[in-house]
Amino acid sequence: MARPLAIAVLIGAALTSGVRGEPTTAATLKVLTLNTKLGGESPYNPSEQIAAIAAARPDVVLLQETVYLQLDQYRSGIARALGDDGWTGRYARHCKQGTAHACETLGAESVMLLTRLPIVDTEARLLSGRDTAWTARGVVRAAVRLTDGTVLQIFATHLPAGTNRSRARMAWVADFTRWAATIPQPQIVGGDFNDVPAARPMATLRRHYVDAWHAIGGAAVGTESSDDLTYTRRYDYLLSRGALEVQSATVLPLKISDHRPVVATYRLGVHEH
Repeated sequence: MARPLAIAVLIGAALTSGVRGEPTTAATLKVLTLNTKLGGESPYNPSEQIAAIAAARPDVVLLQETVYLQLDQYRSGIARALGDDGWTGRYARHCKQGTAHACETLGAESVMLLTRLPIVDTEARLLSGRDTAWTARGVVRAAVRLTDGTVLQIFATHLPAGTNRSRARMAWVADFTRWAATIPQPQIVGGDFNDVPAARPMATLRRHYVDAWHAIGGAAVGTESSDDLTYTRRYDYLLSRGALEVQSATVLPLKISDHRPVVATYRLGVHEH
């Protein structure tokens, strides 16, 4: 069996699990997040990642650890695989030297947001959270218009790394929540948060946002691997706020990066409790 077909079969099986509520309808939105490991660094590659993303048939894709110059590679690859040339994308680069408010040197690494939906407003912003790699982390926000005219705010994120960097992640969370409070709902926030669900940064975010995996009663599952073999820690999340109900969520059982893709489907116009 060819590798892309094997990926599609695995994704099809995974997407039939973890479902709550009605089947997917026109009033739903599917979002996928993936940390690509530096744009598909060996033993992984962007082509397999693109095939896996397209097989999940998302409406919105959030990517972390990509090189900003790869934006069109991922965008056009997904568009070709899905036969839809309407895909567009945005990125935000991290800061190598300086601060979130006065960055002197931007790095090549970025977060990306790709979508088949019309983008009506967008912004790239640096947030606090110094770690050994970056002095500030980029976030890209896009307001997308849905078929019924609803505007949804979506954020692609990647929090500071390191097991001893909880303080840096808390600084990021404080910056982010202040900013997000000024932006209309509904909102979806996704990416690699570099922390486990019980950690203080995630607990703080869950006061404002619904964790899709938790909302469906998902069992303990890992999305991140430190050895490229076993995925033990849940670092990757899709969070929502406002009139959005989580219909399904799944972690795709694929080895296309040192992180596994997380996919969630939302029904619009319903507040999650």
